[in-house]
Amino acid sequence: MEKQGRRNFAYLFPLEKSPALQEEYTISSNIITIGRHPNNSISIPQEAISRHHAKIEFLDGAFYIVDLNSSNGTMVNSQRITRHELKEGDIIMMGDVEFGFSWFSAAERASDKKEDSTVSLLPQELEGGQFTTILTSKPSDSTPLPTAAESALASKAELIKANMRLATLYRLSDMLRDAKDRHTILERVMNLIFDILPADRGVILTRSTEESPFQPALVKYRSDEPITHHNISISRTIVERCAREKISVLSRDARSDERFDGSESIVMHDIRSAMCVPLIAKGRVLGVLHIDTREEVRAFNEGDLNFISNLGNELALSLDNVEMRERMVQAEKMAAIGQTITGVAHNIKNILQLTMGGAQLMDKSLNEGSIDSVRASWDIIKRGEEKIGKFIRDMLDFSRASSGPKKFCSINDVVLEIKDSIKEQMEKKNIKIELELDNKVPDRRLSEDGMYKCLMNLIINASEAIKHENGLIKISTSVNEEDSIIIKVSDNGEGMPPDVMSRLFTPFFTTKGSNGTGLGLCTTRKIVEENNGKMSVDSNYGEGTVFTITLFSEETKGF
Repeated sequence: MEKQGRRNFAYLFPLEKSPALQEEYTISSNIITIGRHPNNSISIPQEAISRHHAKIEFLDGAFYIVDLNSSNGTMVNSQRITRHELKEGDIIMMGDVEFGFSWFSAAERASDKKEDSTVSLLPQELEGGQFTTILTSKPSDSTPLPTAAESALASKAELIKANMRLATLYRLSDMLRDAKDRHTILERVMNLIFDILPADRGVILTRSTEESPFQPALVKYRSDEPITHHNISISRTIVERCAREKISVLSRDARSDERFDGSESIVMHDIRSAMCVPLIAKGRVLGVLHIDTREEVRAFNEGDLNFISNLGNELALSLDNVEMRERMVQAEKMAAIGQTITGVAHNIKNILQLTMGGAQLMDKSLNEGSIDSVRASWDIIKRGEEKIGKFIRDMLDFSRASSGPKKFCSINDVVLEIKDSIKEQMEKKNIKIELELDNKVPDRRLSEDGMYKCLMNLIINASEAIKHENGLIKISTSVNEEDSIIIKVSDNGEGMPPDVMSRLFTPFFTTKGSNGTGLGLCTTRKIVEENNGKMSVDSNYGEGTVFTITLFSEETKGF
């Protein structure tokens, strides 16, 4: 249809029906004012609309829309304007309200309507394969198909919506990227759907395996209707076909769609339109997304289905990633449990062999009546008892949730206390302890008992690494520019080869044979990290080792 010559009237109609607006407005040579105030020719009761937002005037056979310095502006075909000559098919947007402009009335626009088919099949891409979208339209006597003029309007409106939805999908990718659990993912997707589409109910069904039944994972209602799994009633036929054939289903009129026969919810919830899409990742159907609406004037269309299908793809990939992470975490847990059991069993077996050997010697000594041999055998058993006691203490320290209560304390005082307690032991080994303590090191809120154990373990390890005379262990403290406390424990012992360095903090790894549990350094690092710190090691085989502890300030928070 083309513009008729010498007409001095035209029509505006809302693209989406609203109780506050007429279905169509006739505009003539008189000035038409648009705004929030009731005295306007077209009154739009919306906060985003200015009191006197715009006007339409007729001049030299054309209609012009003029923005009246409104707060949020007037848009024509997505462009902000101050004055614009209106053409057939223009889309006018003020606030959230969109009007179409046409030289023809609704009756004229509907004059060449066409009959719609009941079912149409649209092939679309999904996961690299083909699937079929099943569309069921309304009966032909309920809503006429758009005319050419309306199609032009619709195409522009759909382009705007398509751009908005593409931006939404990009935003969704960012939203899902930092979601850590399944429920957060489902909730964010469903909230987004309700923001974009006029959905009244939304249900996401998932299943653990392809043989197991679907279970509701998330339910959302737009109204205040109570959300329980008991009042979910959707077509089992549609859901099963959607999952089995990997197809997306759109029903424009669910009440007359025979595919929904037997679903009481269609009548009970007054559902007018519904969509159901499969959630497919790597060829597996993880679940089904179903949404429906009561709005007859805003039934879902093919564009809505395409949007939901794309969104379903994103959702399925995110759910698959969560499953993969959960499997990896579970595998790591099982591996850690296996490693722990192996380490515990190995240590206990070694200690038991020592104790059993002592017990056998004691039996022999008792039979021979040799008191001296009994005493020697008893010493062996006592050593076994001491070893298993130490192993249990190390296990408890390693598994303990906290290294102890924190309070303000001086690291320098902790170092001095340790030196006094091990002075005699180090002198017997001919090992010198050398301190370089910076008086500027401030008190910090730390676990004093935890740091004592940590430094004591490093110093004892250093002494055991020195196999020669004239051993030297240096302990220094200082403060760096970031106000972090630096503690170094160095020795002139044997040092460590690269293969030992790489496994140094692995639980139950030890170079001390039956004399070590392999938990000391693991516990030491754990204590340091609990006190907002980190630990590093530098060692050259044959030259000695340096352990460095950095305790960050509260402001720095080194992690």
